[in-house]
Amino acid sequence: MKYVSGLQALNLGDRRETPGDWHHGAMDWNNLYLLDTATSPFDS
Repeated sequence: MKYVSGLQALNLGDRRETPGDWHHGAMDWNNLYLLDTATSPFDS
């Protein structure tokens, strides 16, 4: 499974609780920084 990481992950808001970081409009959302759980060092 892939997930968003890096600064883009900090800028994802949860509309129910938090709006995310204030850089949302300055991020390049067409080129997401994605990582794969299969290669994660935290995968057990």
